[in-house]
Amino acid sequence: MGIPTVGIVTDPFIKDAETSAEGEGMHLRDVVMTHPVTQTGPAAKEKAKAAMDKIIKGLTAPLTEEEKKTGFLERPKPPRIAVGGTLREIQEYYRVNNWTDGLPIIPPTEEAVKEMLTGTSHSPDKVIGLMPPENWTVTVEGVAINAVMAGCKPEHMPVLLAMIEAFMKQKLFFSTVRSTTSFSFPVVVNGPIAKKIGMNSGLGALGGLGADPSPNSAIGRALRLSIVNLGGSVIGINDMGAIGHPARDTFCFAENEKESPWKPFHVDMGYKPEESIVTVFTGGWFAAGPGTLSTLDPKVHIKTLVKELKAFGGPYGAMIVLTPLLAQQFAKEGFTKKDLQELLWKEASVTFGEWWKLEWISGFMEPRIGQPEWWPAWYRDRTISSEKIVPLFPSPETIRIVVVGVGSNPFHQTWHLHKDFATVSVDKWR
Repeated sequence: MGIPTVGIVTDPFIKDAETSAEGEGMHLRDVVMTHPVTQTGPAAKEKAKAAMDKIIKGLTAPLTEEEKKTGFLERPKPPRIAVGGTLREIQEYYRVNNWTDGLPIIPPTEEAVKEMLTGTSHSPDKVIGLMPPENWTVTVEGVAINAVMAGCKPEHMPVLLAMIEAFMKQKLFFSTVRSTTSFSFPVVVNGPIAKKIGMNSGLGALGGLGADPSPNSAIGRALRLSIVNLGGSVIGINDMGAIGHPARDTFCFAENEKESPWKPFHVDMGYKPEESIVTVFTGGWFAAGPGTLSTLDPKVHIKTLVKELKAFGGPYGAMIVLTPLLAQQFAKEGFTKKDLQELLWKEASVTFGEWWKLEWISGFMEPRIGQPEWWPAWYRDRTISSEKIVPLFPSPETIRIVVVGVGSNPFHQTWHLHKDFATVSVDKWR
């Protein structure tokens, strides 16, 4: 644009800022400040004063010839055949080029990718959408390549394509994939496809051997590899998860619909039981559980669940995973799933004053107050007594309940997930 521009960047985000500017073809004169920048009063003035001379210089110094350059930058397209050699040499090549999740991959040879593509009737060059964080164009073949790398099978392709479409469908994911909060992306599969491809909904479904761990682990891993290779995610550049989370890698499972006393999750969403659906969530960076052990008393579990829900710093959604034994016990006591959601929503309450003090509410979540499916508009009224008791969560439906595992014990887990998610039909990708 021909105008000197200064970017104020804190030290953990230097690489992120440089890469983003380069990708946009921008020449910013970054001024680096020590993180964080949450100080107020004299401390804030002192920090700003130290940077002011650099900011003024950056805004007033003449542009260099390099900074005057204009035009569009295109991402270099990798060669069709990237590398050959021994398995060790291929693994090292992929590692150096940031094409893996840090674990060994299965080399995506032409033959292996061609076989993977037999799992769908869609053309290899069909464009599915834009993959965050860098908004690169994703094709069916691109998904197949990463599916091979993850250890998937051709029959997994419809689930994989639906999962990738769902991930790109939800606008919120374009932010959370970059976040310092280390969000994961839990994937839940419902309908006949889960059994058909051998997904695990029982013993060890959320992380363990089970009867056949391959589909859960491989499909979950394929999402992470796709975020890396189809979306351009690189830790320390545009993946800024401060701590990380093991659930970021292979968080994929099927609901145990057969042993659940209630309707499955996708039917709650309005789909037919015979439809196969993939749902992708974001969150998962806080888990409580496995809940109260070795008791079938619903009252004890409810008390624990309420405590776990109230422990969340960002009260906008949760997933409660129940073993079939516990779900069946709730049903025997007369609870429908809706009953349990409404009770937990009502009991997970705080004073209005406490609600406004919660992290994420003021500023970040405040604009959502009064929007459909969020908190009612009267939550904005600061004249309401700070002692008024109000629900933490926007609605009972934002506390989702899924039945997973086996009936060996009445366990539960509570996962912190955002209210917004995305669902896509598997059947359309066959």
